[in-house]
Amino acid sequence: MIQGAPKLTAEAAGVSVSEILAASTPLNIVASVVALVVAWFLVVRKDIKANTVTETEYLKFEEKDYPEKIFTDKRGVFVTLLENSKLRGCIGNIEPIDLVGKLIIQNSVGAAFHDPRFLPLDIDELEDIILEVSILSKPQKLEYENDNELLNFLQDKKPGIIIESGSRRSTFLPSVWESLRNPTVFLSELSVKAGLASLAWRDKGVTINYYYAEKYKESI
Repeated sequence: MIQGAPKLTAEAAGVSVSEILAASTPLNIVASVVALVVAWFLVVRKDIKANTVTETEYLKFEEKDYPEKIFTDKRGVFVTLLENSKLRGCIGNIEPIDLVGKLIIQNSVGAAFHDPRFLPLDIDELEDIILEVSILSKPQKLEYENDNELLNFLQDKKPGIIIESGSRRSTFLPSVWESLRNPTVFLSELSVKAGLASLAWRDKGVTINYYYAEKYKESI
């Protein structure tokens, strides 16, 4: 069951997509676009695999169909799929490399079918999938005098964090605080994710940036 998928709803009602979207809240709009994209790709995936249609044909974003400003902003976007409360796929962009609407569509498909950690999403899994869209603020460098100041800031604000050292870089979204509540553990796990030693976050050559996220969540 696709909850509030705008194109399907519009076709069933005999009105334009824009009219449906104009009557929706931003939260429902974003979640509906993700749900629509994933369901759409499940239907056409067999044609893509058979080389009768290319994936790029289904990655089009028409600004005129999405009047809300949130879709035409340039911001980082992550799409996360959860199955029975466990990660099932996550693809995103930290930097604002394109319009939010385009990145939602691209990263929805990426999370469902191209996350190398998981097999492509199967239609039988749909009823157990929860979709999350995180629209990020612009990352800022975190300035701090010592480890305690850093840890206190993280404990209080719980932002998303990017850790960088040389060519190594990784991030945890703000939602990761739900499972890693201790700032020291949070930074240690993120360091390891970036391919660094667990205490690398304490090194002077490491850069830590932070950001916040608007999170939209809905089941298919």
